[in-house]
Amino acid sequence: MASPAGPVVAFDVLVFFAILLLTLALVPPLFSRYIVRRKTWHSIMLSTLVFAIALVLWVGHQSSSLPPNGNLCLVQVAFIHATPPLASIAMASYTADIYISIRHMFKSDDWEDGPEPGNIVLLVLLPWVTFFLVFLEAILVVGLLPSAKAHPAEPLAFYCRTDNNVAIVVSVVIVLLSCVVAVVCQAATGWMLYKNWIKVQRVSVTSTIRKYIHAFIRTLAFTVVAILSVTLGFIASLTIHKTVIAYTILLPFLPITSALIFGTYKDIMSFYVIYK
Repeated sequence: MASPAGPVVAFDVLVFFAILLLTLALVPPLFSRYIVRRKTWHSIMLSTLVFAIALVLWVGHQSSSLPPNGNLCLVQVAFIHATPPLASIAMASYTADIYISIRHMFKSDDWEDGPEPGNIVLLVLLPWVTFFLVFLEAILVVGLLPSAKAHPAEPLAFYCRTDNNVAIVVSVVIVLLSCVVAVVCQAATGWMLYKNWIKVQRVSVTSTIRKYIHAFIRTLAFTVVAILSVTLGFIASLTIHKTVIAYTILLPFLPITSALIFGTYKDIMSFYVIYK
């Protein structure tokens, strides 16, 4: 049995590394009552974890000498088309959650971060409902249309894919729209932070730092993830009918970046220092 090519092995290693980082980031808030995260934070971390797991469902079948497993290939195609919308909408929901909370913070006299908005259930459920619908759409389109058959990517079988334009365009459009929403929310948050900083900077520099430093860091982090997602979505729309190795190798860096941005807070890192 032929072994997978070097780029395929590198791809798998990067994806499993991303899964490890995301798991390590999720464990502390789940098992420590002293580490609390917003519900939308859990949603974005879980969505990128599912995104990463979807990329390695074809592990063990990546050798060209093996006959393709049609059912597994179809399932992975559905996951690959459904997880980018899942992650992008989770990101947009997180940015909307932060914007609403910071706006509430400015309307109150409390210097601490604002509470989770009342419509938090909608922000948490929307990514997963969309994921289910896109997954079902991909199963129906790819599974029922002979022209949309799922097959291993060529020339290197990183994962399974389909050349059906409908399934691909649906995912790309949702990702791009979600990223636009996220960037707009970040721009609105940035403007709101700047406008309120101008008003209060002469009153108390210490309070200003407490109030804005964390929000500015999150704004920068969300913007980086949004730009990365838009870039990958744009490249995907240009490479519908071919596999580009350079682009494919970049895919694991989305969950890796997510883990590094959202999972490296001091309290999460301290959890492993204390319990090592």
